[in-house]
Amino acid sequence: MNDYLTESSRRLKEIKEEHEREKFLRWASSNIKFLRQLEESELQALRYHYENAESWKKVVNSTFSMAINHLNSSIDYSNDLEKNRKQADIALAKLNDYIKFLEQKYEMSQTAEITQSDDLKR
Repeated sequence: MNDYLTESSRRLKEIKEEHEREKFLRWASSNIKFLRQLEESELQALRYHYENAESWKKVVNSTFSMAINHLNSSIDYSNDLEKNRKQADIALAKLNDYIKFLEQKYEMSQTAEITQSDDLKR
């Protein structure tokens, strides 16, 4: 029975990781036009920034839900909500900055390739 629970837990973790990977790839393929050109380290960094932003978004949503559920209690979630929103904004800004960095890098390399091919045609 213990082996079954261990194996089930391991399998559930694998399924969750695969789901998160697919979610990232769907997002990346619809938002990053040069996705196939990325090096493995760039793809991993992009995924890290994406998952960090998603994680903070979940924290904000969770905090907001707790605040709504405890609306009539004496617990004040406004400070927690504000702190978590700031962290989420920071994570999103880092993701956007990294995307801009990659865009500049790959648009410059595409421009250089186009320039070379134009020179060869003349």
